[in-house]
Amino acid sequence: MTANVDGMPYWLQILLLCVATFRLTRLVSQDQITQPIRDRLDRWEAEGRVDLDKHRVPTRRARGAAWLNEMLSCGWCSSWWCGLFVAVAWWAAVGVPDPLLWVPVVALTASAFSGVVVLVVAGLETVSDD
Repeated sequence: MTANVDGMPYWLQILLLCVATFRLTRLVSQDQITQPIRDRLDRWEAEGRVDLDKHRVPTRRARGAAWLNEMLSCGWCSSWWCGLFVAVAWWAAVGVPDPLLWVPVVALTASAFSGVVVLVVAGLETVSDD
């Protein structure tokens, strides 16, 4: 493979993009700085239910908040979206020669890398709690 950013090979660029995706995923799904966003989505989900014949039925807003909250708090889900964002930003900034090939490759590779690291970190946290 050839290189395109200051002589940096593609494998190294993809590795760096995977690490960036992992960090962005962690920021979105677990860090305290984004906790208020996740809390607000929880409130919208809880408040968006109406009583209908003895049942609490979610409104469209509650269903949307629940879906978005799941996408943000699930490490695997948010890693895919973060990987896609990082890959498109990489393509826009660097000008990847074949974006229909490289953008999905980077997004999916970064997502898989990030998801595995999230599982390993969660496993280590569980072991340390025991």
